[in-house]
Amino acid sequence: MARVLFYTGASMLALSAALLYLPTYFSFIAFFVILTALVTLIILRKRIVINGLKTLLSILLLFIICGLLTYSTKINPAENMVGYDAEVVGTVCEYPTAYETYTVYFINTEQIKLISKDGSPLPENIPQKLKIRLSDVNKIGAEIFDKLHLRVQFNNLDIYKTSSLANEVYAGGYVEQLYKNIGKNRPFYAIFYDLRDKINNLIYQNMYFDDAAVVSAVLIGDRSNLDPEFEKNSKTAGTTHMLVVSGMHLGIIFQLFSRIFTSLKIKRGNFEILMLGLIFALTAICGFTPSILRASLTYVIIVIGGLIFKKPDPLNSLGTAAVILLFLNPLAFGNIALLLSLLSTFGLLFICPILEQALTSFVSKRYSPGKLSKAIIFSLSQTVSATLATLPVSIIYLGYISLISPVANLLTGYATSLLTTISFVAVAILFLPSILSLGATFPLVALSLLVRYIVKVTDICASVSFASIPARLEYLISLAILALSVPFLMWAKKLKTKEKLRISLKLCSSALVLVSVCSALWFYGISPKNEIAIIDVGKGASILIKCEDEVFAVGAGDSLTDYNKIENHMFKACSKELDYIILPSANKSFAAGSPEMISQNPNAKIIYPQNGAYSDRLSFISNGNFKSFEYKISYETRSAEVVTYADVGTTLNFKKLSVIIYAGDGDINKLFGEAKHSKPVLICANKLNQNIKNEVSDLILCGLFENEDALTESLRRQNVDYKILGKKNISIKF
Repeated sequence: MARVLFYTGASMLALSAALLYLPTYFSFIAFFVILTALVTLIILRKRIVINGLKTLLSILLLFIICGLLTYSTKINPAENMVGYDAEVVGTVCEYPTAYETYTVYFINTEQIKLISKDGSPLPENIPQKLKIRLSDVNKIGAEIFDKLHLRVQFNNLDIYKTSSLANEVYAGGYVEQLYKNIGKNRPFYAIFYDLRDKINNLIYQNMYFDDAAVVSAVLIGDRSNLDPEFEKNSKTAGTTHMLVVSGMHLGIIFQLFSRIFTSLKIKRGNFEILMLGLIFALTAICGFTPSILRASLTYVIIVIGGLIFKKPDPLNSLGTAAVILLFLNPLAFGNIALLLSLLSTFGLLFICPILEQALTSFVSKRYSPGKLSKAIIFSLSQTVSATLATLPVSIIYLGYISLISPVANLLTGYATSLLTTISFVAVAILFLPSILSLGATFPLVALSLLVRYIVKVTDICASVSFASIPARLEYLISLAILALSVPFLMWAKKLKTKEKLRISLKLCSSALVLVSVCSALWFYGISPKNEIAIIDVGKGASILIKCEDEVFAVGAGDSLTDYNKIENHMFKACSKELDYIILPSANKSFAAGSPEMISQNPNAKIIYPQNGAYSDRLSFISNGNFKSFEYKISYETRSAEVVTYADVGTTLNFKKLSVIIYAGDGDINKLFGEAKHSKPVLICANKLNQNIKNEVSDLILCGLFENEDALTESLRRQNVDYKILGKKNISIKF
């Protein structure tokens, strides 16, 4: 148990997942199981001696207690505030995110005073200090570190619950009214945020906008102005991690300053103190994001190890970083960025050396590798190791695997390293007086060339037909079988005196891997190519219909922020772009997210009615791909015959199935009249105020139904089977 902290960090991640996703009583069970094991070890300490096990169990006990306290003092009381109005005094703690129709604020509260509208009893033990997520349609115009006195209405975190709890956000709500902007409430580290803004301004003032957006993302983690097409291509190519400030970027800057401090002959001790100050400054400038925090903590441990003349184990350093982050927030397992960061670092520290040695040995048998060959082997080992380590998260959370990732990372890795180094130097020069800042001209030109190279390579890699494949459970099973075969191979390698057994074991393991991979590909090959996916987008609706030749989106949802859900499902279905965007209604619940959807799918054909709150906006951005209609429009595609009635809905007739999407107004029988197949799929968004006279194969209710109880009772009386879209999407294969 030499790596106690590494194993402790891994165990705490598992417990964090349990705290986040399992019922609370499971944590109590885990507590008593671990406590029993610890007591047994203490009693039988002379018979059972496993170095570090008692330390591991003790830390896990403290962690469970910390998690239960978080639930009892923050999460549970915050859930009891749902539905109440409140007067809140608090400080904006993150940069506000502005969308087309509203702004999102994250506020650290100092005081919460609940207001009862109907005289009902107020919840007891209301926590006064919480981090809350507020949606604001009033556009109050607050900035980071503004101290506000406002009235809010608390609501469920809803679809944001897991990610919010993983970022220490415990309550959600709407801003109803701003009483008073009390002013700036700046913490001591606000100077670093000012420095971040200054750096950002210098970058944008001296570079083209699109180039500056990439440099800003790589250097300080500001991704707000990145081209959506480039972001989407980065996901497909598996290079998104290069746009998130993490261990790779911090490592580059760490090495750069190590050489600078060494060349200046700074004494040991002073060197470590300067490095600690630099790490804190970089972390603060990047906004204390989980990925940079993890990397910073790892490097802090390395520096402190050097300060006390000890060389820490890298995996223990990683484990220590995980332990600290999880104690700060026991529910951090839900932060995908943190998971990807920890797993990719594990891949680089553990898998990469093994893979690099294997590849070097393989190449050395054929020719003597030079510096270029070794550099390629090292880079390839890094990207493959990181990809393998993060594969479970990619499968479970992202739903796709990027096959082109090793190639894309190999082609852009060194360019990104150069970009990070040169941008740091360029910004440093730009801070000099105006005459001296002219020296930044050459670095800025080099930065523009590097950015355009990275964007072009990413675009080419993402356009490859096999760039990504959808990931399902069978891929995870195959990965598990592959992982189990590795110990067999390692064991067989040691059996030098038993050559036959070693060969047989290798053959069996190879056969096992081959069978598992073939079965996964076979499952992928026979899986249905046609799918209807009803995506949960809050109060609105969006229905994705994927065929072999085309992808349709009916409705764009009521929120710009939810387009990432639609995009993630497209990745899962291995669909890069929409072919048709159909808007039966141009009202908010169906079309508020349409500008974002249209910008992300520039080649899609857009069908929309001429009436509705968003029709003027759609007409403003119209081009050759848009087609508006007044009452009814009919057209044929390669896959279906489509009929859309304004504000009523859409009927799509495929080869063997009809799909009806009812937008909530008008006579639903018009849509049934256009269906060419019996028992169509009926999807109702927001309303269903008529009886179902026709038989349907599936009935799905989605969006926000004002009369949901009365509707479901009516459907029960009609003996109609139905499904209600909850927080998870509904998929129908056909």
